[in-house]
Amino acid sequence: MDATGGSRPLIRPDSRMPTVLITLYWGSYHGGIFAARTATDGLSLATKPVQVAHSGRDEAPYVVKHGDGYYLMASSAKCCAGLSTGYSVFVERGQSPLSLFLDADGIAMTTAKSGGNIVVTQNGNKWIGAGHNAVFTDSSGQDYLRYHALDRTRPWLEEAGGTNRRPLLVDRLEWIDGWPMVNGGAGPSNIPSPVPVTASLLGGEPWNASSQFTNTHRVDAGEVNQAMNIEHEVVVSRKRLPTDDVRLEADVLPKNSISVELADDVSVEVNADSGVPRARRDSWTGSTEFPKDGSWRTLVVTIHGPQMRVALRPAGSSDASALARSLSRERASSNTDARSLVLMDSAITVGQWSVDLRV
Repeated sequence: MDATGGSRPLIRPDSRMPTVLITLYWGSYHGGIFAARTATDGLSLATKPVQVAHSGRDEAPYVVKHGDGYYLMASSAKCCAGLSTGYSVFVERGQSPLSLFLDADGIAMTTAKSGGNIVVTQNGNKWIGAGHNAVFTDSSGQDYLRYHALDRTRPWLEEAGGTNRRPLLVDRLEWIDGWPMVNGGAGPSNIPSPVPVTASLLGGEPWNASSQFTNTHRVDAGEVNQAMNIEHEVVVSRKRLPTDDVRLEADVLPKNSISVELADDVSVEVNADSGVPRARRDSWTGSTEFPKDGSWRTLVVTIHGPQMRVALRPAGSSDASALARSLSRERASSNTDARSLVLMDSAITVGQWSVDLRV
């Protein structure tokens, strides 16, 4: 069916979770693109659908939250036309998941001749028809765009005019003046580029994340690490961390108060009773509430220069559902011998942390 209930193809729906609410986006060239809030179980609509993109132009909606804006990306201009394709990814920005999405010139995506800022398009190298995207963030915090394109020297899977050959590409996604652009606007890369960061500075065995922490043991079944029976249930990384910029990601189930420390001058606390993550560095503090829905969250702590940023987001999502920033006037000196990752939880075992813990 199409977006209006007809028999045309419907491109797969995409959902975003800025909080515990889910926004579903669906639609295609035929009928336009629509959005609605779903019930918390994701099985029914909680609001009436609103049209966010005009019929006859866009497909493959994908929405990300960046800063205070929501960015609706969609692809247009004939993905499957072989060498004559102009397929590209466009983006417009809204103030909320269901708001009007506008480009940099103030043109709405719902207008018949909608504009749209270009995220990625062909640039003259061998890759043409770049579109149908998704966004992910690597372990260092760098955003990337996944999309498919055609090699102009081998556009067809078999005979000419048949099925397109569309390999998957991955390129850096840069944010320039508030807008996402692949490789800073340069388009698809055609030379070897640095790959996304997926490894941990702590090292260790992928199947046993506790191997690089003291006072832990491996659980025989499952992928959860547990602290041994020690006072305050504290685990400390065996490997010293860098003394400059650091990024920590940890999947947490905030049922009780959890504390994470990066060196002795920085700490982050998540208190489930008050629902507040708090960042502490020197005498500066910041906090904000996050929804208590009993689901896993990814705690992200980033120290860059004199700034520390703390965010709680739904696990597997780049949308921060809670954010606390802590600034210090100048970076505190750090003793390399003392700089390690400390996990403390006086109420529950470290088994409440998932295996996906990386710095």
